[in-house]
Amino acid sequence: MVQPKYSPEESLNHIKLRMIYDLSKTLNENKNTINEQNNTNLEYFETAVKSIMNNPSQIQNINFGTPTANIKNAVNAIKNSVNGLGTDFDGLNYIMEKGFNNISNSMAIIKEYPNTGKESLYNALKGEWFAGNTTNKIINKVVNQLMQWCKTNKNNICAPKTKEELKYGKI
Repeated sequence: MVQPKYSPEESLNHIKLRMIYDLSKTLNENKNTINEQNNTNLEYFETAVKSIMNNPSQIQNINFGTPTANIKNAVNAIKNSVNGLGTDFDGLNYIMEKGFNNISNSMAIIKEYPNTGKESLYNALKGEWFAGNTTNKIINKVVNQLMQWCKTNKNNICAPKTKEELKYGKI
């Protein structure tokens, strides 16, 4: 594939167009607009991930790829930690690091947890004294993974919703 040759100014203008840069606004006004868009997207993806963790049936038919982790073992380790059976925080931290290391593993764990834990992963972690930070770490990881996934996969889940739709957790 032949790459076009751009002058530095043409390159900058090309980047500005990709960023939806409005030349009628000042740099600071454009920065504010872009930051607002990013914050809205981040808010949407955080809400979407929480909603998915709370109700994984929403994503049953979405293919996020083939998981590379042992999903059953990861789910059982989380369930045992939540139930206080032989709680091993090093093991739980290992699952959080290795199990939630890509979008396919993360979504597979989220989908599978209710089958083993008899409640959503979000509800299981929400009430645990140790889980506040863990839950936030998982949410942040999955938010970043989902945002990256959405850059290359067009799916309804990737289209940020209005504030009203976000209010009711619609993804």
